[in-house]
This record gives sequence, structure tokens and C-alpha cells, in this order.
Amino acid sequence: MKHFTPFILKKVSLIFSLLLLAGISYGAVFTATASGNFSSSATWVGGIVPPTTLTTDVIIIPLGITVNLDEDLTISGPAAQLNVNGSLMTNDSSSLVMVQGTLNGTGTIALNTIDLKAGTTFSFAGTILVKELNVDATLISNADMTVDKTLGLQSGDLALTSGGSVSLSPDATIVISGGTMTVGVGGSADLSTDYSVVYDGASFTAGIELTGSGLKDLEMSLDPGSTLTLSSDVTLDGKLALNGGTLSLANNDLVINGDISSSTSGKIFSTSLSDITLNALSSTTGSLTFEAYSELKDLIINLPPDYAAKIEGFLTLHGNLILDSGILQMDNADVEIRGDISGSGIVIGHHITTGDIMVKLD
Repeated sequence: MKHFTPFILKKVSLIFSLLLLAGISYGAVFTATASGNFSSSATWVGGIVPPTTLTTDVIIIPLGITVNLDEDLTISGPAAQLNVNGSLMTNDSSSLVMVQGTLNGTGTIALNTIDLKAGTTFSFAGTILVKELNVDATLISNADMTVDKTLGLQSGDLALTSGGSVSLSPDATIVISGGTMTVGVGGSADLSTDYSVVYDGASFTAGIELTGSGLKDLEMSLDPGSTLTLSSDVTLDGKLALNGGTLSLANNDLVINGDISSSTSGKIFSTSLSDITLNALSSTTGSLTFEAYSELKDLIINLPPDYAAKIEGFLTLHGNLILDSGILQMDNADVEIRGDISGSGIVIGHHITTGDIMVKLD
């Protein structure tokens, strides 16, 4: 009969512990072997279905295999991986949440929602088709991404480089609550279809999200005292909604080819180098309310006759007031016009100072 010394027993125990730790660190590998539902044992090698929350495990979907994600999947450990070289799709509303871990592969992912959080290592270079994409991290993307409904930029920067792209389906919305999107060498953003942008939260400097030819509506719901600062000229083919905060033109021009809605806390600040042009088909719902000491070069109004655009606040026009048609209604406004007034429209208001120009007041 053999006897084991305490030293040998300690060595055996240590080896066993190391093997156990190794198993915990790397987890199991689940490889799809046939197209089918995620929850089906027939889809996976050995008939073992992966868990829906991965902390140490690896899921591999090889080329030529399509897995239907019929339940939500969460990747939440630094060692966990989802490798998609085939297709990961859904026939319902299933979603993918990346809390920690690696998303890689060159296949296709088509899901309802994808959340990419700060612990995500994003090495995926395939195609993503998603209704809602939420980015809460700084990521460099080489993937080709199409967003049907909402692109949420919550924090960090979504950097599109080396073939990485984002395109929006018609009437999609970009919601910015703390993040940004940038385009680097080899990257692209297709913003040519009708889309809207919503800013929610603290102060922002506008980026490429306001430069697309398809830009329709701009909604600003900022915290009190916060500012959205333009970095280029902006043309809206829809509505400007000033729900809160200040829109600073920063020497850029603003063209609104639609309605204006506003609250008492939603305002505009401008300088003498900026123009504002309003082209609408009916009276504006709300007012353009200017912060104190706001200035403009030219203000151009073009509405159908008998329809009115409203402005409030303090404004100095260093250039011209061009009333092509319609009514400019000045409510609680103090306006100084240093240039000319031209066009067939009408000005109605109080506290209007001009040079030698006759203005019709109510």
C-alpha cells in the first residue's frame, strides 16, 4: 500500500486547483454545426446549448451556418467571445448585449437591438443589420452597419475606419446623450435618407450627424444652462424643436424648411455672421426665442400669405430683414434692424427699431 506525503498531497491539490482555474478562465467552447434556433440542441456540436449569459465561454458560428437567436443573449465577461463568421439573426425581437467580452468575425448579424457597452472589444468586420444600435463605449469599427430605427450614441466615440460604415434607413433617428460618431480614413457615414437627430442631456458640439443631406428634424432637449454648438451650416427639411437649452449658431447659417416648436427654456444664440432662413408652408407652432445680445446678419422669411412666423427675445439685425412672403410676428421681442426691409410680407410687433424704414406695427 502506497502512502502519500503531505508534500505530494499539496502538489496534487495545487495542480487540481490550477486546472480548475484554467477551466473557469477559458470556459467552454460552443460551435454551431447546423443552421437552426439558438435554443435547439440540434444546432450545436454535442447537442449542448450555450447559456444565454456568457462570462467565460466562447460561441462560434462558422461560415455557412445561420443561427436564429430566439432568446436574448448577453456577453458579460472579459474572457467571453462571440465569433460570427456565418449568420446570427432573429425572427422575433431578440437582442444582443455586450457588457464585456469580444465580438468578432466577418459574417452577418441581424437583430432587433444591439447594446455595446464600455467593456466591449469590438473586432467584428462583417455586416450588422439592426433596428436599434446603442453605443456606450469608445469603439473603432470596421463593420458595415445599417440602422433601421435608432442609433443611440450614449458615451464614448463610434469611430468608423478602414471600411467601417453606418447607414440609416428612411426616418431613422440619431439620439445623442453623451457620445459621438466620427469618420476616419476609409470609413463612411451614409446620411442621405430622411433622418432626425435628438440631443438629450448636457452640452454638445454638433458633429457629422448634422451634415447629412437627408437631415429632416432636429430636436434639442438639453439640461438647463446647456448648449448645442453648431460646427457647420445646417439645413433642416423638417422641424426644429427647441425643448430645452440653447442652440448656438457659432457664426454658421441655419435654414429651416418646416415648422418650429419651442418651450420657454429653448432658445437661440447667434452672431452677426449668421443668417437664418425660414421656409414654411404654414404658421409656426412656436417661436424662435433669442438669447440676450443675439445678432444676425440677415433674417429671411418665406411663408404663404396670411401665415406667420414668430420670434421672441433680443435681436440685432446687422444686415437685412427679407420678407419674401408671409407675416413676421414679434412677440415679446426687442429687435433692432440696421439694414433694409424688403419683400411683400408684413412685420407685426413691438419695440422694433429701424433706420429710415416704415414698419407696420400692431
